[in-house]
Amino acid sequence: MRIILSIIFLCFIQSCCRSNLVTEEPSVESVVGKYEIASYSYSPSIDSSISDLESKPFIELKSDGSLVLSNMPIIEESDSGGYSLLEFRSGEGTYSISPLGGSASSNFYGIYMTCGDFPNPLGNPWFKIIDNKYTLSFEYFRGDFYQKMSFASDISK
Repeated sequence: MRIILSIIFLCFIQSCCRSNLVTEEPSVESVVGKYEIASYSYSPSIDSSISDLESKPFIELKSDGSLVLSNMPIIEESDSGGYSLLEFRSGEGTYSISPLGGSASSNFYGIYMTCGDFPNPLGNPWFKIIDNKYTLSFEYFRGDFYQKMSFASDISK
């Protein structure tokens, strides 16, 4: 039953969000660059903590598969539906481009990140194309996927 629901759900995601999701595997060269925080929507206190930072959070993807995080908000979702800001993480790690979901006809792509442990879904953002530029979108699931945070690049598709 769970598999059937997953298939139905993925088909739904593909039909609703298809226009923004990256459905062809991007090359490493096409996504390398700096992604700065562009949007976030958790709670007034968490949002204020992010906006009060002196240095804007960013994720930098490098051509050798390494990444740099600077002040990335690490936010955990509770079972009751709230969010907790655990820390602002800076450090170096790695990433790999991979399909994160899809249907029988196509996949959608994102990255798997390593730089310490991440609460779900912070370790696997989805690639989206917004205004013809790559964006890393952090989606939480509550009966449907909701973007809670995104990092935008200057990298044209």
